[in-house]
Amino acid sequence: MGIPAGVRTAGDPQSPGPATPEQPGGTAAGSSGPPVAPGKPQGFLSQFWDAVSVRTVCLIIGVLLLQIGFILSYVGAFHSPTPHRIPLAVVAPAPESGPIVTKLNLIPSAPLHATAAPSQAAARRLIRDDTVSAALVINPAAKTDTLLIASAAGSSEASAAEQVITAVEASQHRSVTVTDIVPVQPGDYRGLTGFYLVVGWSVGGYLVAALLGITSGARPATTRRALNRLIAFGSYAIVSGLAGAIVVGPVLGALTGP
Repeated sequence: MGIPAGVRTAGDPQSPGPATPEQPGGTAAGSSGPPVAPGKPQGFLSQFWDAVSVRTVCLIIGVLLLQIGFILSYVGAFHSPTPHRIPLAVVAPAPESGPIVTKLNLIPSAPLHATAAPSQAAARRLIRDDTVSAALVINPAAKTDTLLIASAAGSSEASAAEQVITAVEASQHRSVTVTDIVPVQPGDYRGLTGFYLVVGWSVGGYLVAALLGITSGARPATTRRALNRLIAFGSYAIVSGLAGAIVVGPVLGALTGP
């Protein structure tokens, strides 16, 4: 009887023969070949760089530096503010105006930058035009002078001017009354609404630019793509500006008017 096709005999050199059990270490029993070394575990750094790319680490470091700069900027500016060259108009009789301006400008560390104004009406116009932050009106017939301020232009600067002038007047055995000719609006506590509004606009613009760079690449490939990106930025800027104005105006009533 013939051997069926596809069946190999024991003498056939191409026959695989009986299965040989493997020994521990990856080699077959009776095999003379070298053992197969098991895979070596990766070190911590190798695993870390495999999970987090160098580019990602650089971006994280950039965000960290931006955060530290933000904290340093704001805390450094507001934790211990010192007045420096606050614009001040001085209204006084002609013989006394020059010496008073000189004395105010010679105060150590220069907290004031005083200039003479011809009249109280002129000083009020300078304050409303935001040319000066305050005006000191000298009354030679009494021991009480008047300080005109505009808290709506910045409550911190108005407070600083008031503190400096109060100390100067006390050193001359005089007193001062404060008149706020441009006060903040009732819903704008300490005049901070505009500050936080601009911060919100800035943060939103930064985030939009970052997201667009992440999703579409930091550099547009063609001029058309660059123009489309500018159109997207412009559209966002218009909507963002109107939305911020509506929130602080009609919605909250913090800032009203033009």
